[in-house]
Amino acid sequence: MNRADPKTVSVRISITGAQKDKLQRRISHGGTGTLSSEIGRAIDQYHAGPKQVEQAFLRELKNAKPKDCEQKRVQWQQLAQRGLREIGGTRDWAPRLDWSARDRQVAGAITRTAAQLNAHQGPPQWISRHRLITHSGYARWIAPYLDRLPQTRQAIQTAVETRQAFQLRRAAWYEGREKEVAGKAAESWSRHPPVPSACGQQGLFDASEGGW
Repeated sequence: MNRADPKTVSVRISITGAQKDKLQRRISHGGTGTLSSEIGRAIDQYHAGPKQVEQAFLRELKNAKPKDCEQKRVQWQQLAQRGLREIGGTRDWAPRLDWSARDRQVAGAITRTAAQLNAHQGPPQWISRHRLITHSGYARWIAPYLDRLPQTRQAIQTAVETRQAFQLRRAAWYEGREKEVAGKAAESWSRHPPVPSACGQQGLFDASEGGW
């Protein structure tokens, strides 16, 4: 390898960031020997590819002023958090939620849902906790915020039906349904009794024609 100009080598090494301080000291003292091989490795690194050059540049940038960068990052996070807290409660277009009013609203919806399930026309449905919350229309409020809704919690506990109570209510409904169907059949029978056929009776009881 030909002897390179120290100024040119110094410029190229400062660009790559590879062994800059060490090579500059060797060049300033006029050292020889392994200096050429070290410069060759630095130049080879420079021509290795854009990824290696980028990594070397990032290392130099990271080692430049790490404390200042970290301090600015922390200050920016603190500023953002403090600014959001300061303006969060002064927005007229986004008032704070009245949890008491929302609790009364959701509890009323739970009570109405239980009444609707009880008055359901058809086979009885078990008034479970899941069915109450789902049919109330406030599932997204009840599931994550039930601890902040005491009236709603009490309404759910009051309206939820046990398995035994549901089985008794279902048995009573089916019993009443059977009585209703039987009563309608008896009424229809009394209003429209079956009329026996004359031909059928004659053929059945006339001995002269092979009857009894």
